[in-house]
Amino acid sequence: LRSAGVEYINSYATINATEGKREILFRDKATGIRERINASKVLIAVGGRPNIPDIPGKELGITSDDIFTLKEPPGNTLIIGGGYIALETAGFLTELGYHTTVSIRSQPLRGFDRQMVNKTVGLMHKLGTTFMYGYEPVKLEKMDPPKPHEGQTAPPKPRIKVTLMNKKNETITRNFQTVMFAMGRKPNTANLGLNTTHLPEQHESGKLYTLPDGRVCSKNASLALSTFPSSTFHINWGMGDTHFKN
Repeated sequence: LRSAGVEYINSYATINATEGKREILFRDKATGIRERINASKVLIAVGGRPNIPDIPGKELGITSDDIFTLKEPPGNTLIIGGGYIALETAGFLTELGYHTTVSIRSQPLRGFDRQMVNKTVGLMHKLGTTFMYGYEPVKLEKMDPPKPHEGQTAPPKPRIKVTLMNKKNETITRNFQTVMFAMGRKPNTANLGLNTTHLPEQHESGKLYTLPDGRVCSKNASLALSTFPSSTFHINWGMGDTHFKN
């Protein structure tokens, strides 16, 4: 990017559109020094972080951000969620030889072509991945590690007791060595100062409503915000985890 003439600023950015201003404020993470620039067009692509349910014992679980940095093999794994991150992780863990269960609240890969989804899930099932439908986690508990087998050198990985509940409030418990949350991602839009801009409404997830081409629009998609007068500070585009397609 730099070789193409793009200026890279390694700082936190917030938008300041109060009192008619059209500023982007940058704060250096190390020094705290602030810098200001003016911008006529803005694209929001700040990415997101995994959603973690607010349940007892949630700190015992991991997310897809952690799966490749584990210091030991995951062992018997529960993946909670039905999106593509959940299924692709379950696929490679199964292929690596770890017993993997996917717990899905409703249906896998919502929004994808159902015929392809059925083929994908069917193949994964044949290859050894276990699927559990209609349950959500309500509690995670750390259990004492099992006693090592005779001749076993490394201590066994502690187990996690997972309590899951369905819509009828019926509960089941299962024990796993690793629990991974893959329940969608939350956009990093909370501290951008979007409340100071001409942004009529955000999706309840924090994402920006966008047209298919990425242009930010009103909730009912009747108006792209780039059609507002140039005197109004507006967000032109939202990409990646930050946009919600109308």
